[in-house]
Parts: sequence; C-alpha cells; structure tokens
Amino acid sequence: MIRRRFPIPTRRPVPRHAYAPVPRRRFITRPEVLAALSFLALLMALMVAVPVISPYDPIVMAPTRQFLPPSGTHWAGTDLFGRDVATRVLYGGRLSLGIGALAVLIAAVPGSMLGLLAGYYGRWVDRIIGWLVDVMLSFPSILLALSIIAALGPGITTVILAVGIAGIPNYTRLVRGQTLSARRQAYVRAAVTVGCSDGRILWRHIVPNILGPVLVFTTLDIGWAILNASALSFLGLAVPAPTAEWGAMLNEGRGYLRNAPWVTVVPGLAIALTVLSVNILGDALRDSLDPRWRTRR
Repeated sequence: MIRRRFPIPTRRPVPRHAYAPVPRRRFITRPEVLAALSFLALLMALMVAVPVISPYDPIVMAPTRQFLPPSGTHWAGTDLFGRDVATRVLYGGRLSLGIGALAVLIAAVPGSMLGLLAGYYGRWVDRIIGWLVDVMLSFPSILLALSIIAALGPGITTVILAVGIAGIPNYTRLVRGQTLSARRQAYVRAAVTVGCSDGRILWRHIVPNILGPVLVFTTLDIGWAILNASALSFLGLAVPAPTAEWGAMLNEGRGYLRNAPWVTVVPGLAIALTVLSVNILGDALRDSLDPRWRTRR
C-alpha cells in the first residue's frame, strides 16, 4: 500500500519590520521631538535651579536699573521696576506650568468618568450627560472660564478651576466615543458572558484599552491650558501684582513695546516655545500609538 505524502503546511515568515519597535524608535529619533524634549528639559532644570543661578529677586524693585537692555548682567534686560526679566520668566514658568497641569488634571478626571458612564450605560445616562456637555460647549471656553471667575472671584485657584471646568466636555466626548467602540469588542462581550461586574469590565477591560487616545489628548491639552491661563492672567484675573507669571508679564510690558520690547518678547517667546514643544510631543505620541505605524517601514 502506497502512502501519499502531503506537504506539511508552513506559515509564511513574518516580516521583521511588522513587529519591530518602529513607533518607539521613530518617536525618539525624530529631530523635532528631540528639540522639544531638550527645550522642555532645559526649561525645567532652569526653573528648578533659578534660586541658585540667579542673584536677583523676582519681586524686589530697583528703580535705578529701569529698562536696561539685555546684557551680560541681565540676559533678558529689566522691566519698568528694574526687575530682571529672565529671573521673572523662570519663576513665572513655575506658576504657569503648574496652573496648566492642575487645570488639565481637573478636566481629565471628571471628564473621563462622565465619558465612561455615558458610553458604557447609554440610554438615559448618555442623554443626561450629553445634554450637560452640549450646554457647556455652547459657550466658548474662554467665556465659560470668565463666567466662573466672575462667580467665584479672581485668583490662582479660581483660574485653575475655571480652565479645568472649561475643558471637561472635550474629555467627555472623547472618552464616550472610545468607550462606545470598546464596548462592542469581543473581549468586553466575553467578560459580560462570564458574569463580570460593570466595575470590573470598566476598569480591567475598557479603561486600559482607551488610555492611549486619552493620554495623547491630555498631552495636547496642556498647551491649551497654558494658553488659556496666560490669557486670563493677561486680563488681570489670575495673579495679583507683583507675582511673576507669563500672562501677567505680557500685560505689564504691552505699553512699552517700542521702548523696551524685551519685557514682552521674552515671556511671549517662553509661552510660544513651551506650547509648541508640548504640541510636538503630543503629535509624536499620537503617531507612535497609532497601530497603523506597525506596518510601515
């Protein structure tokens, strides 16, 4: 009896680039990402070390040094009251970045919770949360922040709350859409079939799978929060004089653009470069977390 030999089927070899860590490599080696990381790292180091490296106080006035141009003694010149602009920019960066980070935290946590509830439960929960989000989105974000400040009074804490509350609807809409998509996946249906509780499904199965888009949006949102907080400080609603803050410094120097442009240009460049660097990192992080990058060489 002759046995017919059938060839054993073999799997096609997987191209090496298919599962290679392309996203991470591209994220780190992109020149604009390296430049953004270097600038933010340098800015953070200078803000931490400014009490040691700068001999000037950001608040103490020196009328004899009024409007000195940039020089070896004062790298960014002095302002109307003889205060060193570079020192005030570094001290003000602590406050501006802190306001932006706390505002994003206030927006991300309740906004994500509302989005999870709306996307998972749907029905009347989704309708109520959707109505609340539509009402908040009907106001421009800066107008909503101004309304909150008008109700609670100006101050740093009020600005943090105002900017954070104005950003809640964006997180709610994002997380709701991601939750609706994840709820239809097979692993969620399997968890429901085996009897997992709603809390376990949300925290063990849905949340880990939607963290990527939320993380990317949070990174981009930091720049938006810094801009909004600086705009409110420019209007005199955040920090009282003579506290150093980037938006307040822009307001102080706007009347001397012709005679002493460095008073406004230096904090303006600090805001622009910081927001640009954060946005570059957010865009690169979005690209690195995109699964379509795994199939690209």
